Amino acid sequence: MTVFFMEYQEKNNIYYQVVFYYFPWISALFIIFALSSQPATELPDIQNIYLDKIAHIIEFFVLGICTVRVFRLWVDMKGVAGNNRIIFIYLFSFIFVVLFGLIDEIHQIYIEGRQFDLIDLVMDAVGMILVLILYKVIIDSKTSMQLTRAIGNKEDLKP
Repeated sequence: MTVFFMEYQEKNNIYYQVVFYYFPWISALFIIFALSSQPATELPDIQNIYLDKIAHIIEFFVLGICTVRVFRLWVDMKGVAGNNRIIFIYLFSFIFVVLFGLIDEIHQIYIEGRQFDLIDLVMDAVGMILVLILYKVIIDSKTSMQLTRAIGNKEDLKP
């Protein structure tokens, strides 16, 4: 059973990509759009305005993680390296998520009792910025650990 599962863990395997990359990404997009499609009369009455803004941050944080993962997969498949890799993954992920938030806010204009809210769009961007900070911290820590190991190994080889 584990051999079967391990065979499908390869990033180049289409089933693995669909289950672990595309399905979560498309699900996050769909859930956000479905939630914003509900008329205001069907939404729970939130007394605390900050709770709504925190919900936007969380929704778009999850979407941001899914988007960065998919964009990283695309870059790995195309073999992009260096600064172009960083620009493509993080800049285009940010642009994609913020544009999706903008489209979502425009879409709400046509839903009964809902309206375009610039603060919601800013909170969507904050969720994505938190993703970028998280990835920066993770990547920097991995890179510095690899560099420390490399320096340590070189010093061991010196006479």
